[in-house]
Amino acid sequence: MSVRPSTLTELYGAEYCKMMHSFVENLNEKQRRLFLGLEARRLGHGGRRMLIEEFSASFSVIKQGESELLDPESLPAVERVRRPGGGSKLAEEKNPEIIGALGRIMEGHIAGDPMNGEVRWTDMRLSQIRDALEDEGFPLSEGTVKRLVKKTTRSKSRSRRRR
Repeated sequence: MSVRPSTLTELYGAEYCKMMHSFVENLNEKQRRLFLGLEARRLGHGGRRMLIEEFSASFSVIKQGESELLDPESLPAVERVRRPGGGSKLAEEKNPEIIGALGRIMEGHIAGDPMNGEVRWTDMRLSQIRDALEDEGFPLSEGTVKRLVKKTTRSKSRSRRRR
């Protein structure tokens, strides 16, 4: 008959427990709660007690983490992970001439609401705009072109059904 380990160190070993501590120290409050809840579910009977002793966590925090994992819709929205300004720069930031080229391409293809100067649209398809930009030396994805067109026209026209 085997004896059930009474601590995480006995269960996982000292080196793994040290790595777990390093990991948990780098989590925010929500992530820590969810990790401890997940680990408690995995460990089963006696797991909460081991986690409480090892990580100085409260029973209610671990129980809340378990509850949140069982009902994912109750989880609050995810905050921004990447620092502001992180990630790759926008195409128009890398190459400001793109906006001028877009204006030249769409010239004569932009219409708008005479009562509201902010509402403008274009009759060109995104693929046409993308191809024209590529011809001018700006190879962009259709998603980038869509974002740039939206930024400059603020609205798209829709085909209307005629009776």
